[in-house]
Amino acid sequence: MPAGHRSTAKLLTASAMAALLGLGIAAPVEAQAADGALSVHNGTVRSTTRAGNLNGKEAVLKGNSSTATQSVSGTGALYLMVRGTSCKGRAKVRVYVDTKKVKDISVSSAKKFTRYTVKKYTTAATRTVKVRLINNKATKKCNRDAFVAGSYMGGAAVSTGTASTPSTSSGYGVPAGTQLRVVNGDMKITTDGTVLDGIDLRGYLTVDADNVTIRNSVIRGGAKATSTKALIMAWQKPKNLQILNSTLVATNKSIYVDGISGSGYTADGVEIINTVDGTKVIGPNVTIRNSWFHGSYYSNVDPTHPDNQTHNDGIQIEGGYNVLIENNKIEAFHNAAIQVTQNNQATHNVTVRNNKFSGGGCTINVTDKGAGGNGKPIYSFALTTNGFGPGDFGTTCPIRLPKTSSFSLSGNYWMATGKAAVPNMF
Repeated sequence: MPAGHRSTAKLLTASAMAALLGLGIAAPVEAQAADGALSVHNGTVRSTTRAGNLNGKEAVLKGNSSTATQSVSGTGALYLMVRGTSCKGRAKVRVYVDTKKVKDISVSSAKKFTRYTVKKYTTAATRTVKVRLINNKATKKCNRDAFVAGSYMGGAAVSTGTASTPSTSSGYGVPAGTQLRVVNGDMKITTDGTVLDGIDLRGYLTVDADNVTIRNSVIRGGAKATSTKALIMAWQKPKNLQILNSTLVATNKSIYVDGISGSGYTADGVEIINTVDGTKVIGPNVTIRNSWFHGSYYSNVDPTHPDNQTHNDGIQIEGGYNVLIENNKIEAFHNAAIQVTQNNQATHNVTVRNNKFSGGGCTINVTDKGAGGNGKPIYSFALTTNGFGPGDFGTTCPIRLPKTSSFSLSGNYWMATGKAAVPNMF
């Protein structure tokens, strides 16, 4: 797993949190975790045990050119946790959001971090928060400095992964015990390099940026969809989208909702539940590994198909190249564990290896028809050492392949007997 921030905050009672922050509160408030890791300019980041710290770290700002920067995600009030030393007056910091000056804050306490409200936001987004010390002073007897613990979007309680996420004991998805912060509302990522870590998103996520990482998180979707959606939509051809150790589970099941859809993504250690297709591949450069897709949503009232039935697949490849599918468990999808077409574009350079599949009319079903292929065959497609369980019709069709395309086949077997799983050619 790539190195990065993991929240370590634990649930607190309202009274405990009030004591921690030195605040008078009327409604229950729970401990919060900061979003992205702190980075500093002309300063340092060090460990801290001061009351009110978010993740055991603080950015030390000792000059007027010292800044602390962090990404935050979600909606609601933006809060800053900061403390400051006095020297003939209190330390003052200036807060910028996405490069725009938002607020100046006179810091009241040196011994503990105090929470300050910066601004309220009604739309969910990922924002860049920068904090700058603006009145540094030093004498022989004192220094006026600021210490930033971090920022977060309010109204979002930390909860334990074991209590709020499904199937954490399965070895897939969010690791058991992960601390999650609830974020309400749909989110669109437009900043390259954004990292979402340890969130419980109650909305749909659109990625329109490169080098985005989503890890140790739950994505649930929002209101019941009435048009095509996915819990994570990568439709704008992002590069190097990483979805790691996360659980995608549709709270409101719909014939229109898939798990992940698009191109340019890696799904590693992902569990997907309650969606029509687990993932859709629509374009190049997709890797799906070490994941479990199950519990698919099927309906026999689906007006989007001529037979009025949901054609749900574990993985549907609409077209693309440089596709790797390995070490996954895909089961109980009504149509196929993997469905391959050329509906969107030509399909080639696909490797499917070391997976365990079951279910479907034909568990792997490949056709080279589709306008995206311009009538050309599929090529450079390898199926090796995959294990098969029974499909909807027993052991009659583990793999279905067109004779007009070329495939490399080796070591595919029935898990119950170890015998070769022989494809049906048409």
